[in-house]
Amino acid sequence: MKPGERDLSTLRHIISYCDEISDALVNHGLTAHHYGAFDADFLWETATEDIPPLKAFCLQQIAERQ
Repeated sequence: MKPGERDLSTLRHIISYCDEISDALVNHGLTAHHYGAFDADFLWETATEDIPPLKAFCLQQIAERQ
């Protein structure tokens, strides 16, 4: 795999993970698996404020490289 192809592959994986996180929150809520104590506000903030810009950045990088 060429270096540029590896970069695109990594970006696509990150996008996939972003989608999985968003889907999990929408479909299962924050406490679906009862993992014990966690900061729900921090988790929600990360999922709603950090994940979408990360996904947008990755999509932009892929568009610029193709």
